Amino acid sequence: MLLFGVFYKVAWRWERLAKWMNRPIVHGIWKGELRSDFGFEDNPPLVMPIYFVVRQTYLTLSVQSFTDKQDGESRLEALLKNSKTEATRLCYIFELRKLYPGANSLTSGAGDLRLLGSGRELKGTYWTNTPTHGELILKLVSRDFDGIESFDDAQNKFAGH
Repeated sequence: MLLFGVFYKVAWRWERLAKWMNRPIVHGIWKGELRSDFGFEDNPPLVMPIYFVVRQTYLTLSVQSFTDKQDGESRLEALLKNSKTEATRLCYIFELRKLYPGANSLTSGAGDLRLLGSGRELKGTYWTNTPTHGELILKLVSRDFDGIESFDDAQNKFAGH
């Protein structure tokens, strides 16, 4: 039981073992930008920095997102690998908590990100019920996310990456 616990939490993330088991690793801090159609038509897209914290064990997955205006959290996640094309996708349904003054609502949405660049880049689209949609482009900056609970935490630790 102890050996399974160690494997479940940590050992399977060793890159060679994960590759041998055909399990993609998305665990870590991802930094990038969000491009949104939020706002008015005929204006350029809204572009803002974003961080993802992806927690992954052998059997579980969760996604948190942080911008300077709102935090998000996944409610349902899947890591899908197409055996024919070897393409890997991180798909998730999320809720955003608005931090704007006077806003007390949740926004729901879904994201579909493709794992690229030897497993060090996530790129794809998202949609929300507000209705907005956009593109996310993220690069892995660390497998260690200890102490990252907000946009400011991530920005302070990974601004130069």
